[in-house]
This record gives sequence, structure tokens and C-alpha cells, in this order.
Amino acid sequence: MISPVVVWGSIAVMQARVHSWLAVGFMVFLVSAFFLEGNQTLFYILVALPALLLLGHLKALIRVDSWGVFSILAFLGYFSLSALWSSGDGSLQTALKFSLYIICLALAIESTVKRFSMNSIAATIAVAAAVAAVAYLVSILLGDISFNRLLSGRFSLGRMVGWGPDNPITSGVVFGLAVIAAWWLFPRRPWYVQIMLVLLILASLALMFISKSRGPFVALSFTLLLLVCFRRSRADFVLAAGLGLTVLLCVVLLNLDAIALNRAAAPNYRLGIWLQALERIQEHWLLGQGFGHDARILLSSGRSVTHSHSFFLEVFRQGGVLGGGLFLLMLALLLRHALVQPAGFFLLWLVYGAVCLSTNGRIVLSRPSVEWFSFWLPLLLAYFAATHTRVSRAQPASDELLR
Repeated sequence: MISPVVVWGSIAVMQARVHSWLAVGFMVFLVSAFFLEGNQTLFYILVALPALLLLGHLKALIRVDSWGVFSILAFLGYFSLSALWSSGDGSLQTALKFSLYIICLALAIESTVKRFSMNSIAATIAVAAAVAAVAYLVSILLGDISFNRLLSGRFSLGRMVGWGPDNPITSGVVFGLAVIAAWWLFPRRPWYVQIMLVLLILASLALMFISKSRGPFVALSFTLLLLVCFRRSRADFVLAAGLGLTVLLCVVLLNLDAIALNRAAAPNYRLGIWLQALERIQEHWLLGQGFGHDARILLSSGRSVTHSHSFFLEVFRQGGVLGGGLFLLMLALLLRHALVQPAGFFLLWLVYGAVCLSTNGRIVLSRPSVEWFSFWLPLLLAYFAATHTRVSRAQPASDELLR
């Protein structure tokens, strides 16, 4: 007869191996965002399924920081229950399924920050983006889209080359992060690495320009301004001056100013959408319209949209003051240590993603999507990186007291 001690020991060994390899699965899922539009299957196979074996690990996370973990569970729990009064496409079963996905994501990210440093994750993003950018640019040059159409038209990467993000905004968001990762890694690197990082930035900006998405450019400009101002590195100022001069030359030589002005002057229905979303929030201010409720916002053109085109407004529209309050509480509790611990790249990623989602985002309780890429990934990376650093620093002191 097998001893229970042996059984529990075998289970513990298996869980330790799953916990370690879960980090690899998450990194593959992260890299796939640069190459695939629908990377949900990779998430289910490489992240969600292994993470289901580690749901019991939540108790250990609660012991480390009960307030942070409970804030996530409270947010997910409230919005899941809100499906009961939504009278929309959302259902309690769907909301609970999405909540389970996000819990699995949290377990994977907790495993990842223990195995990979912040700079290693930034470097992985930069390498993946560089490979993807070269592949996209080569495919575009070999394709049948003329150069003039590339300059004047708006394209997604998937439409141009047949693979990759199939939405122009998603294309811009993904390669905006590549710019941030390359810029973050630029100082104190060998000159040849810096040259490759500059080329990655220029290639990413070119792909963002092809998408003609205004939101990611605004978010990127704001995020890089924060990076330069707070890090105050001479390398950042040199890089900013050099890239500014390069962009100016491209604008003059290729007559991009007229194209940019035409795109800036294109019709934008955001203000009208936001005003109508605020009306919905006022009408259902306490509990909200519930998870999955269709916004049914009519535009002056006669079209209608299903969401507020702002993740922040969507949280309050579907969750009301209670849901919005839980959302803000979750952010405060998860970021309270990240603001003082070394999680700079993840915080920049979160700022960039939040600004992007502020102009085009949907509710963040969803299956793997651009909302995950822009919100949940950087938020949970910043949280667990700060928590892991804090626990690691406290551990030697505890060991010293026991001697």
C-alpha cells in the first residue's frame, strides 16, 4: 500500500514542475501576440490547463498578500454576479469562465516573475517584436500593396500579410509596446545592441504608422515622455533627439505631414459615444447595466456601437458605482507596492495600455484579447514583481533572526 506521505510528496513535486513550466507557457503566449490575432488557443493549452492544477496555490498567494488577491476576486465576483441583471449577451456562466481565465493568468504571471526578471521579459518582448517586424516588413515589400497606398491608407497587419493582428488598432498597440521595451533597454547597453534597438524602434513606428491608429500614438508619446522625465538619463535625451530628427526627415521627404493631418481631421465619434455612455451611467449609477449589456449607442452616421470605447467608462456603465469602486480599489491595492518597488517597465506598459484602452477599450472581464495585453498583463506583472521583490528582501532578515 502506498503511503499518503509518498502520494502527497509526488503531488508536491508535480505541482512544483508545473509551476516552473507555467512561466514558459506564459512567455510563449506573450510572444505570440506579435504573430497571431487569435492566440487564445495557446493560452488555453499552455497557460490555463496547467494553471488549473495550481488553483490550490491561491492559498499561498493569499498568505503573502490577502488584500491584493481578495481585491481581484471581489472585482471578478461582483461583475460575474452583475450578469444576473444585465438582460444582455453576458451570462453568469460566461462571466465565471472569464474570471477563471484571469485567475489562471495570475497564477502563470506569479510563476513567471519568479523565473524571469523584469529586464528579461522586456528583452523577450524586444526580440519577439524584432523578428515579427522584419517578417512583416519583408512580407509587405513582397506584397501587392503599392507604397502610395501604404502611406495614405489604413491597414492592419493581418490584412496586409495574411497573419498577425487583424485590427489596425491592435496592430498599433502591439508594436507601441515594442517601442517602449526597446527604449527601456537602451541605456547602458553595448553600442551594437543600441543600434539594433534603434532599428527596432524605427521599424515598430513604421508599422504603427501603417495602421494609422491615433490612440496608440498618443499613448506612446505620453508614456515615453514619462519615461524620459522620470529616468532622466542622458541616453534617453540623445535617443529622443535622434529619433525626433529622423522622424522629421521622414515627414519632410515623404510628405507625411499632409497624411497625418488628414488622418487627424478624420471623423471621430468618440466624444459622442462617451457622452451617451455617461448618460447610461447616470441612469444606472448604483449597480450598472450588468456584465455583457449592449450599450446600444447610436452615432450621427446612423451606425450603433455596443460598448463605450473606453474601458474605464465600460467598468462604470456595466458595474455602476459599486463595480467602479471595486475596480479602483483593486488598482490601488495591487499597485501600492509596485510604485515603490522596481517594476518600472511594467508600470510604463500599464500606463501605455490604459491610455490606449481609454479611447477604444471594452470591459476588461473578457477572454484573451487586446484588453488583456494592455491591462491584465502589465497590472499583474507589476503586482507580482513587486510582491516577489518585497518577500525576497524580507526573507534574509527573517533567516538572520532565526540564527
